[in-house]
Amino acid sequence: MKILFFSHDGKLGDAVVNTAFVDGVKQLDPGAELHALVSDVTENFWQMDRRVARVWRYKNPPLGEALRTSLALRRERFDYVVTWKERFSSEKTRLMLWLAAPTRGTLYEEGRLPGRTAHAIRKSSESLRLIYGARVDGIKVRYRLGLDLDPPSSFDAELPPQRPAILFNMFSAEPPKTIDVEHGARVLAGLAALAPQASLCLSCTDATEDAARRAIAASGTAGKTVNTEKNLRRLISLCARASLVVSTDTSLIHIASALDRPVLGIYFNDPVKSVEWAPLATHCAAVISRNRDTVNGFSLDEVLEKARGLLAQVPGVA
Repeated sequence: MKILFFSHDGKLGDAVVNTAFVDGVKQLDPGAELHALVSDVTENFWQMDRRVARVWRYKNPPLGEALRTSLALRRERFDYVVTWKERFSSEKTRLMLWLAAPTRGTLYEEGRLPGRTAHAIRKSSESLRLIYGARVDGIKVRYRLGLDLDPPSSFDAELPPQRPAILFNMFSAEPPKTIDVEHGARVLAGLAALAPQASLCLSCTDATEDAARRAIAASGTAGKTVNTEKNLRRLISLCARASLVVSTDTSLIHIASALDRPVLGIYFNDPVKSVEWAPLATHCAAVISRNRDTVNGFSLDEVLEKARGLLAQVPGVA
């Protein structure tokens, strides 16, 4: 079996969700050859994944390049192309799908359920069902990463290995999902009081490090910043190091779910997104802001209550 799947929207969170499809294929058909159509951060993500044989860069290319890529895909003679989307506005993408001509078909399954909201992982399970039928019922469909992590020692300066660690992420590329310094400081202070023996750290980048440092200063805690600028593997490894991950609605929630770390997601008041992109770790919880326009407005008491419950699942922390 030879399969090309689309992951060229440049969204890391979607790519992590798509690992459920990749993992399912490898459980059901270990010899299958998987290729990914990628762009931006998803290119880096899938290049690290040992289960993917080849990544194809595709981000609004000039017509000539799009045509060359399309013909190269045709020569691969894929059994299936999996897009998770039926209608593309780009004529070049529609041309590519026509030229790719997979021998068994193009799968557009979006995982939707009429009249209700389904979790995003459903698109993976339903796509697997279209290929492998009822055999899918015999496996657990879940996010799973296929990459090598940085050694724990790479974080020893920020997170001493003998202490549990709590990772807090305030930041998102989308302003409505970004927790401001004032609210972030309150969360940090509350987490420090819940688990005084734990190392507390904030994930940040060059653009957000100043805000992270201001939140730590305002909280009065001994929190640390961990800058993961242009280092996706370090961000994932940091998440793996954490005893608890608390994050606004970003890809870090899905990374924590893939690593099966205890995770608490904070969402703005959108009944669709808080279901479709909910965490899926063994131990997980979600808090919904009162506001529809911003994540700020969540209940600090609810965050700390649910964090306490998750920490109770981690030996040596609670």
